[in-house]
Amino acid sequence: EITREDIKDQKGRIIIRGGVKISKRDIERAKKSDIDNISLKPRVTNEIVYFDAYEDEKVINTPATTPIDENGYSHISYYDETNSDLEYASFDCSSWQIQTVDSTESVGKYTSLALNAEGNPRISYYDETNSNLKFAFYDGSMWQVQTVDSTDRVGSYTSLSLDIDGFPHISYYDETHRGLRYAFFDGSSWQTEVVDSELNSMGGISMALDHLGNPLISYTSDNILQYASRNGSSWAIQVVDGQVGSGSSLAYGYGRPYIAYQSFSGGLRYAIHDKQQWRIYDLGVKASQFSLAVDEGGHPHISYYDSQNGSLKYVANPVLTEVESSPEQHNELPVAFRLLQNYPNPFNPSTTIRYELPKSCKVQLAIYNILGQLVKTLVDEHKNVGFYTVKWDGKDNYGRTVATGLYLCRMQAGNFVKTIKIMTLR
Repeated sequence: EITREDIKDQKGRIIIRGGVKISKRDIERAKKSDIDNISLKPRVTNEIVYFDAYEDEKVINTPATTPIDENGYSHISYYDETNSDLEYASFDCSSWQIQTVDSTESVGKYTSLALNAEGNPRISYYDETNSNLKFAFYDGSMWQVQTVDSTDRVGSYTSLSLDIDGFPHISYYDETHRGLRYAFFDGSSWQTEVVDSELNSMGGISMALDHLGNPLISYTSDNILQYASRNGSSWAIQVVDGQVGSGSSLAYGYGRPYIAYQSFSGGLRYAIHDKQQWRIYDLGVKASQFSLAVDEGGHPHISYYDSQNGSLKYVANPVLTEVESSPEQHNELPVAFRLLQNYPNPFNPSTTIRYELPKSCKVQLAIYNILGQLVKTLVDEHKNVGFYTVKWDGKDNYGRTVATGLYLCRMQAGNFVKTIKIMTLR
C-alpha cells in the first residue's frame, strides 16, 4: 500500500515518510522496533523499499541477498563439461528448466550468479577459450553476453554482486599479472581496477557489497586469508588469518562482514569484524567446500561438505569456539623484533615469510645456500614500525629456479639478527 502519512515507531520517531509503497507486513515490523537509539530509514528504488537500521549514523542491519527468487525457487549457473559450455537452471515449481547461456567452447568453469530486483539472472564467468572475463544477462527473450576484461588470462575465481540499481560488480583473478582485480558497470561501460598486485597464487575469491554499495572482497593466497574493502577510490587490505587452507565465502549483514573459510589443518572457521578487529571462531569440523549467508538478525548460515563423513551439511547460528587472534588483527604494534618461520615449509613453488619491527630501521632479509652464498635478496631498505610479509618464489637473483634442498633465511634489523631454515621441494 502507499503510506499517506508519516509512520512513527513506539517512541514517536518517524521511520517511514509518507508516499512510500511498502507492504503491511514491513510496516508492522518497523513500527514494533523498540531498540534504544535505533531508527529505521528506507532506501527506495523502483518502488522497492530496503530497510537499514542506524546507530550513530552507521548501518547495523541490512538484508542479505541470495540466488533465490521471491518465490523461494533456486537459480543455478554451472559448467557443462560434456558440451564445454555455460548452463543456467531455474526451478519453476514443478521442474527444472535448463538453458544454454554461452555455447562458445570451454566457457563457464568459473561462474557466479546473482538475481536482480525482478528476479532475472546475471552471471559472471571465465571464458577459457579467449582467456578473459565475461558477463551474461537475460533480457526477457534471450541471453546477452558482454566481455568485461579482455586482458589475457583473467576471470578465474570470479565472484559477482549486484548493487541497489542492479549494476554488476565482479571480483576475479588476473593470472597474467598475478593479481586480484575488480570490475563494475557504471551504467555505460565496464571499469576495471587492480586490488592487490602481489599474489603468487589464488585459492578462492568471494565478494559482497556493503550498505553503501562499496565492494568487499575476501580471498586466499599463499595460505593467507585477506580482506579488501574499497572506500572512494582507494583499497584497504587486511590480513584476517595468516595460516589457512583454500577458499573463502564472504557475506555482509548487520553492518559488518562475515567470512567462512578453511583453516590450515582443514577445519571450518568463521570470522566476523566487530568494528574494531577480526574475531575468529572454529566450528570443530573438517570441510573442503562451503557457502555462507547471514540473516537479518546477524546470524550465520553455513552449508558445507563434511570431508570426514563424506556428506553435505548445514548449520545455522552455530555454537562457536573463539580462536586467539594474532597481534596484527588487533591493530597493535610489535613489541620486539621477530622473524617467524616461513609457511608452508617445505614449499613448492612459493613460501611466505613474516617479520615484525618495533621501531623504524634498515632491514636486510636474504636467502643463502648452506655454503653461505647469497641466493636471493628479499628486502634491503628502510622500514617503518609494523608487521610485514614477504614472499619468496623459489628463484635466485637472476630469475633461475633453485634446486631442491635446504636454504637459510637471514634477517638483520639494527642489532637484531636471526636465521631460519627453509626447505624447497621440486
